[in-house]
Amino acid sequence: MKKIVLAMFIFVLMGTMFGLVSAVDSPNLNVSVGTYAPLPAEPGKPLTVWVNVQNIGGEATNINVVFEDTTSFRLLNERDRTKTISVLGGYTDYMLKYELFVADNTPEGSNDLILTYQMTGDSSVYTAKLPIDIKSAEAPISVSSVSMTPEVITPGSKAKLTIAVKNLAKSSNVRDVQVSLYLDPIIASTTIVSDIPFITTTSNKKSLDRITPGQTSEFTFELVAYPEAESKVYKLPVIISYKDDAGNNYSTTYLVGVQVNSKPDLILNIDSSSLNKNVQQGDVIFNIINKGVNNMKLMTITLNAADGYELLDASNIIYIGGVDSDDFQTANFNVKTTETNVVKFNVTLDYRDALNNEFTDNRLVEYVLREPLDGNGGSPLITIIVILVIAAGIFFWVRKRKKNKELKK
Repeated sequence: MKKIVLAMFIFVLMGTMFGLVSAVDSPNLNVSVGTYAPLPAEPGKPLTVWVNVQNIGGEATNINVVFEDTTSFRLLNERDRTKTISVLGGYTDYMLKYELFVADNTPEGSNDLILTYQMTGDSSVYTAKLPIDIKSAEAPISVSSVSMTPEVITPGSKAKLTIAVKNLAKSSNVRDVQVSLYLDPIIASTTIVSDIPFITTTSNKKSLDRITPGQTSEFTFELVAYPEAESKVYKLPVIISYKDDAGNNYSTTYLVGVQVNSKPDLILNIDSSSLNKNVQQGDVIFNIINKGVNNMKLMTITLNAADGYELLDASNIIYIGGVDSDDFQTANFNVKTTETNVVKFNVTLDYRDALNNEFTDNRLVEYVLREPLDGNGGSPLITIIVILVIAAGIFFWVRKRKKNKELKK
């Protein structure tokens, strides 16, 4: 009986040892990513991947590793489709190199590179999913256009500012997009270095859940310019913040140009003249009044040739220079007229506004010729009054003298 029990114990022990030896001798492969470059990988760019095949079991022979096509990765060289490792000893590693191209539409985040492998003595086909981190190198967003309606905003008025934002990525979404107008004064060392004379009628922030690859979305703001806003081009900071598909945060700032200006409002008339119905040669003084809100500059006035008068000056152009808002300038021309009632002067004003926009303003200015002054510089009515005053003085002088004579008698 003891011999039977001992025989059974030896049999079980040998079986266990045989199983352990068999387990140790069986190959046990672990396939993983060694490294890849660039890191992270970029959509639409080449990618080099080193795959590590590790054997933590017995010797393996004729290991065939097959690259499987996916929508994210493709081989640059078809000869690398199947790679064979002839012998891989126990507890050793073997590195495989793949030259790939990352598809343009590959989403950002983790994407699996798939390999299948099989070895001699094992009918099973194993699959290895190797995660590759995909991320765009730069923030894939841009301001594609900016428009104002109307194109120029006048002080104290409203305008719609539309900012078009485009997702430049070919495969990645941009999410939680927020477009903000920075309207606060820009301060440096407690001093205002730039003041932005606008407010919005609603919020200065607009948001959107997502912009898909290649899509353009518009964000519209209604601006009101301060009544005292100076005419010029203002640089309006626009801050755009968003996330990519992998949850990474981005923020970028653009400068948008907004024009403030108003139309010129000039009055041109004749301030005075020595011409009248009898005096046909003399000076004509033109008065240029700026009743608009903008300053005008580089102004010239030209008296053009026309019927009814002749210019006696050497030049028909006078340089005026600047005419500020709520101010005036004058220009004097010496002319000779053949008219007896009304002279129509053909005048051209050339000037620029605060934004250097050029203007040419043609005017026809009429001057009514009055009755002439007398030789002493007075009108006929004044002459009559003077004569009457003198006559009255003579009358009272004669009367007083007569009374004095009577008193003496």
